Amino acid sequence: MSISNVLVKGALTSALFIALISCSRPCQKWSIDKTVTRCPSFNSGKISLKPACLFGEIELEIAQGPCEQRMYLNVFALEFPSLPEDPAKAKVIISFEDRESITYGFKLQGGQRLLLPDETAQEITAALLEGQSFCLKVGKYESTIIPNGFQRAFQELNSIPRS
Repeated sequence: MSISNVLVKGALTSALFIALISCSRPCQKWSIDKTVTRCPSFNSGKISLKPACLFGEIELEIAQGPCEQRMYLNVFALEFPSLPEDPAKAKVIISFEDRESITYGFKLQGGQRLLLPDETAQEITAALLEGQSFCLKVGKYESTIIPNGFQRAFQELNSIPRS
């Protein structure tokens, strides 16, 4: 066997191994980050479900400040596509098992972060607390959001002392 055949076989084996690893999906779970100080006015936290693939999927995040909770969608490659009639907004499609909901998120500076309306945040939170999975789609970005561990993370977020 010539050295070039050995190199070709090694390259093909490596390429196959890399392809198999890149197709496997890690176990997704809700994570929590919080800052608790002696002064509740400065306490904050967030829970998020990180995407399995940073280049085509969406992260769902709920941030808690001293006064209110906000829900965001984040992407890590290019920015969210804008509406032709309003470049400050992006169309968000939420596909539940039994229905589909359409809303419009507000693009924040840089275009890789959307602020969802309060009604949409409440609808998503209720679905997750009921144990429902659903799909989020914004342009070419799409993610399946799972409820596994959400209830515990959400309770921990809400237990952060506030002023």
